[in-house]
Amino acid sequence: MIEFAAGIFLLAAVLFAVLWRRALAVLHQAQTKGAVVERRRAAAAAVFDTMPVAAFRWTGAGEEESALGRLPGGDTSSSYDKFAAILDAADAARLADAVTGLKDAGAGFGAALSGPGGGAY
Repeated sequence: MIEFAAGIFLLAAVLFAVLWRRALAVLHQAQTKGAVVERRRAAAAAVFDTMPVAAFRWTGAGEEESALGRLPGGDTSSSYDKFAAILDAADAARLADAVTGLKDAGAGFGAALSGPGGGAY
């Protein structure tokens, strides 16, 4: 009877080891894919950081935006609020309405906006 129980436990240990090894392989694969995605994101951010263009991205309701790039004029800490502040008041209101529609319903938009000194966005 002891031999039978030992055999069952040995079989269970082997099965556990196989499943553990498989889980580690899946984890390694996921970490590798995550590293590739992070490298691509970092490369895109580096490209945006060298151009005088800012892109803003919202990932969920109520979350603060993440900025890629910089605003014209050399400011390296771009934010949507800083961008809206340099626009004409009417353009800033139109943009705010469009961004609200984007956040709420995912409605895409295109807008021509005028900045200080005749700059256009």
